[in-house]
Amino acid sequence: MLDWIATAGVQLAVLVLIVVAVGIGIAATVKREREAAALARAAAGAVPSAPQPIITKQAPPKVALAVLEFEDDPGVVAIDQPRVTIGRHSDDDIRVKDVTVSRHHAVLQMNAQGLFEIHNQTAGRSEPNPLLVNGVYREHAELADGDLVTIGGVTFRFRREGARTAA
Repeated sequence: MLDWIATAGVQLAVLVLIVVAVGIGIAATVKREREAAALARAAAGAVPSAPQPIITKQAPPKVALAVLEFEDDPGVVAIDQPRVTIGRHSDDDIRVKDVTVSRHHAVLQMNAQGLFEIHNQTAGRSEPNPLLVNGVYREHAELADGDLVTIGGVTFRFRREGARTAA
């Protein structure tokens, strides 16, 4: 009788092992099926991705408030701010490389009415450098489109009409 129990105990143990193995196999199969279903759902809802354009941020172009047309260097200069300094110094907004131009010769500034005025920064000196508007010596003047301005030995034309977009 003991042989039967021993044999039945072994048989039971083998049966338990088989049931556990089958359960593990079933669980693994169910897991694989769920993962496959999830992938299929994702693939069904996915849209093939088109190449994305490369977007670079750029500052919007500045609108010129006025233009200065120099006969020589620096050439045509777009004025895109309401106040600029003109002179020979590297700190000036518009640098003119001419020995007859002072380091900080003039200031071009928009007034409350939206018109540009030019001011000779050397006017208070004992020997001021010249500022001429249309051939007339001036300490300051309101500029109109087409006026010829001379500072030191350099002449430029002030343009308000047709001021264009600055690059």
